[in-house]
Amino acid sequence: MESKTDCKMQWNGIKEGNISSLFRLYELLFTHLLNFGIKYSADVDLSRDLVNEMFMEIWDKHHTLPEVENVQSYLLSYVKRKVARHYYHDELRQKAIHTQQDELHELSYEEFIVNIQSEQHLRSRLKTALQKLTPKQKELVQLKFFDDLSYVEIAERASLTVKTAYNTIYDALKILKKEMK
Repeated sequence: MESKTDCKMQWNGIKEGNISSLFRLYELLFTHLLNFGIKYSADVDLSRDLVNEMFMEIWDKHHTLPEVENVQSYLLSYVKRKVARHYYHDELRQKAIHTQQDELHELSYEEFIVNIQSEQHLRSRLKTALQKLTPKQKELVQLKFFDDLSYVEIAERASLTVKTAYNTIYDALKILKKEMK
């Protein structure tokens, strides 16, 4: 097996920007790292891709690489993390795809009608709730939630103190919440 000293020497060469050291370290450790990756992923092609990707990342970061005593152990851990990250991200992708597929199912006529009626009912309730607000509350809610202004900007525009603007909006939200229940 490759010597610990030779790996360390190549690592230091990479840190100094020596591309030949990268190729030499690749030659020394590729098979061992590939076998290790296969052990964790059970996928030869994936392991090969991840090990190659790891060496490219090492070269991209060669100026900021850490001091490492045991290069082989460091790279084995690196491969293990890459395999774990790959499966974690793959799992997230699969969940996103399944979620999208669930959302994309075609609604039945009944579901469509129910959704429309629910939206109409919600709009009606919101309209009724907004009528319970004072004109000043309506104005400040508009500035805060539709014009996306900060409380300071609202206070300046409405010629109020920041505290008054905050309290007015807070009171308006309490009314809306109560009416929407």
